[in-house]
Amino acid sequence: MELRLIALTFIVGICTVSARPTGSRFGWNISNETCTSENCRLPDCFCSGVTAPTGMSTSEVPQMVMLTFDDAIAAQVWPYFGEILPSVKNPNGCSMSATFFVSHEYTNYYHVQLLRSQRHEIADHSITHRVPSTWWKNATKEEWSEEINGQRTILRLFGGVEDVEGFRAPFLQPGGDRQFEVLYEGKYLYDSSLTTLHFTNPPIWPFTLDYPSIMDCNIPPCPTKSYPGLWEVPLVDLEDKNGVYYSMVDEFSPATEDEAYEFLELNFNRHYTTNRAPFGVFMHAAWFQRFPYTIAAMKRFLAKLAGMQDVWLVSASQAIEWIRKPTPLSHIADFPAWQCNQPAPKVCAEHEAHQCYYPDMDGGKLCHVEQGLKTLNATQLPCSLGRSGVSHLMVTCAECPPHYPWYGNPTGK
Repeated sequence: MELRLIALTFIVGICTVSARPTGSRFGWNISNETCTSENCRLPDCFCSGVTAPTGMSTSEVPQMVMLTFDDAIAAQVWPYFGEILPSVKNPNGCSMSATFFVSHEYTNYYHVQLLRSQRHEIADHSITHRVPSTWWKNATKEEWSEEINGQRTILRLFGGVEDVEGFRAPFLQPGGDRQFEVLYEGKYLYDSSLTTLHFTNPPIWPFTLDYPSIMDCNIPPCPTKSYPGLWEVPLVDLEDKNGVYYSMVDEFSPATEDEAYEFLELNFNRHYTTNRAPFGVFMHAAWFQRFPYTIAAMKRFLAKLAGMQDVWLVSASQAIEWIRKPTPLSHIADFPAWQCNQPAPKVCAEHEAHQCYYPDMDGGKLCHVEQGLKTLNATQLPCSLGRSGVSHLMVTCAECPPHYPWYGNPTGK
């Protein structure tokens, strides 16, 4: 058996990945039918593998880079997004699109709506992001539905996001068919929770869950049924110069800015110089807090990519759209899904955003409303603490709901 070194991290406030086996193949218990180009055809079905769609020559495949962030859009991380995202352009002159997998607690929904208005993708990361991670492994289908569909409701009502199409499980801990049945029945476009150690060089492409996959199941339980048309955007493990593997960027602890930059460049080149499968820069913004010099490394890395005419910084859903409708580099300037000529989603003016104060997370009632954004902390909330000892501030362009939205009550009514 191939021996691989896997980084173990424990970082307060972000997802962690625990030790995992190097993975048996996951498949379906309802069919042994093999996925082929005859029974699985684009745009709605794509077999798992390491070959570009339609067998397109690598020289004609745009290298897609998907920068994604997990967890709450909170005050502590918000400044980083403004520092690294606005100046990065794609070859057609449009700004890059990142994907934000948003969990609920401490999220500023005015900022969510602002990100969406800047053409970034907003995806689902559950309401509670609760601990321990084993809860997600054992959760019932009903519990998964409350977490997944509930957060989609919150993002729509208070973030103004009408097109939540993707989901990532907290802690990258899948729930097997219980999770994937919820996504399939909810007509989600894709999941991005499954990691691969075996298909990193060359890396595996995103694929649909119609047929059994060649991909390894590193963190069980993985899906065992067929979910036609539901895409998986796998987390292709990253490797450092010492051969240690990581599922997410922020598991890597660089000693310097140069080491952080070289780590990003090393893994990008593994995609760019082989089959050009989409390269995922999957991370938490807490990396920038823990290692402040990594923000400069990320800016250098994105600037390098922005200077390459065959590299495009796109959201996960935009990457899927290219796979569904493969377009060679010679015609990519006209690819509709990567244009920015349509009106952007709207957001309220900053002074119109509502600040909704709740003295108790556990169903706490609204106690105060202000308009306009301020810099506040929990000790400055104009409400006494409730029985849980926790107060919450929720900022939104929408009207404040009477109760703090939460698991079992996503509308706050």
